[in-house]
Amino acid sequence: MTNELVGRSTRWTIHGERVVDGSRRSRLSIADVELPDGVRFEQYVIRAPRSAMVAVLDGQERLLLMRRHRFVFDRWVWELPGGYVDEGEDPAKCAVREVEEETGWRPE
Repeated sequence: MTNELVGRSTRWTIHGERVVDGSRRSRLSIADVELPDGVRFEQYVIRAPRSAMVAVLDGQERLLLMRRHRFVFDRWVWELPGGYVDEGEDPAKCAVREVEEETGWRPE
């Protein structure tokens, strides 16, 4: 890489953002952005609260998964347990709490 490329900024410029829809669990907005080369366009942005997901293994290295139906694509899928981190909650404690709430198992 040349010194010219190293010194060049790769940051996007955000000229503005407007919220399209929002709730406690997510917010959809459209941002007016500009690339370092001057190209400007609108970019959809989805923001969600902090979340924790965990891979739980037993003594035989078997992985705990949940089977759930997801209506968006109408399929049954295997997922890791997890959920949203409450305000002020430690993410590791959230992960343990979510595993127990969703599966009935309490990880050590």
